[in-house]
Amino acid sequence: MCALALAVTCGLASAVSSTVSSGKISAHLTKKSFTSSQASSVKLVCKFSKTSGSFSYLLTFKKGSKWQAVRSVKKKGTFNGSKSMTVKAVFAGKSVKVGSYWLKLFADGGSKLLSFKVVKGSTSGGSTGGGGSIGEDPTPAGNDPVNTALPIISGTTVAGQKLTVSNGSWDNAPSSYAYHWQRCEIKPENLYLCADISNATASSYLLQTADVSRAIRARVTAENYFGLTSAVSDPTGAITSLYPTNLSPPGISIEGGSLILREGVTLQIWRGNWTNDPTSYRYQWLRCGPTGNGCSEVPATDPEFPEHYIVTASDVGFTMRVSVTASNAFGSSSATSDPPTVIVERA
Repeated sequence: MCALALAVTCGLASAVSSTVSSGKISAHLTKKSFTSSQASSVKLVCKFSKTSGSFSYLLTFKKGSKWQAVRSVKKKGTFNGSKSMTVKAVFAGKSVKVGSYWLKLFADGGSKLLSFKVVKGSTSGGSTGGGGSIGEDPTPAGNDPVNTALPIISGTTVAGQKLTVSNGSWDNAPSSYAYHWQRCEIKPENLYLCADISNATASSYLLQTADVSRAIRARVTAENYFGLTSAVSDPTGAITSLYPTNLSPPGISIEGGSLILREGVTLQIWRGNWTNDPTSYRYQWLRCGPTGNGCSEVPATDPEFPEHYIVTASDVGFTMRVSVTASNAFGSSSATSDPPTVIVERA
């Protein structure tokens, strides 16, 4: 939690972002009734459901039967997560008078209205001069969750298998947990460059082909009434595969070893090198642009020999590539030949 000394937006960064989504705001005060001297210790805790592009608040004071503005703050930027500021910072230099207040908070996806009272005397000892107990927020002041032991990933680190992450250990009684899995590039000296995997937000994750040769880790976010905190597991070792994985891409050879690609010549596929003992292969010929991009599938000229292809008049001015799919009992994967340097010429 962060206690601020300035009137800013719940301690949140205000760097402008043009790519934020609509985040709703929830909030509470750690006390609803307190003395003016306690305004520097009572906290306003804000939480955004997701990233918000704007934040503002309006503090009003009840004077007689009417409400008058005390402080208004409006900010644009990137606001997310759970943050806090002291009530004194909300007043931002304005005097904290005895009386009733409304504090209305706004995010670009909604608003939240809070009420509180500033009372006379001291709340120490739990009573006022009249002997009556000062009303407090029924939820006592507290702290965000604190991680005491990292989450741990269990499971078999093989593509097609499932990994599961534990919550880890936490202080301050989290009431819920959220998860996000990350895929990591493994760099020299055990450095990891990690990025979130889209839609991988459950406590378990099914390893994909894209995970092979990369490490996986999980981020666990614990939340309680006062806020939320994240902890990240140690990364796994490199994910392996039981289905075929390409080690070197397939290639194309020209009949007779010629370097000239002409209408009428026969092309033949070299499968490339694969791990995990493929039991079958499937071939797909591709007609591509001059630099090997913009490819479209073309049928083999003889279905009985799909690894061969006789160059046709339709191929003139194009380049040829091939995709090879290798399969075994565990699954399959594909690889495409490198872009060629020779364009088909007329015979």
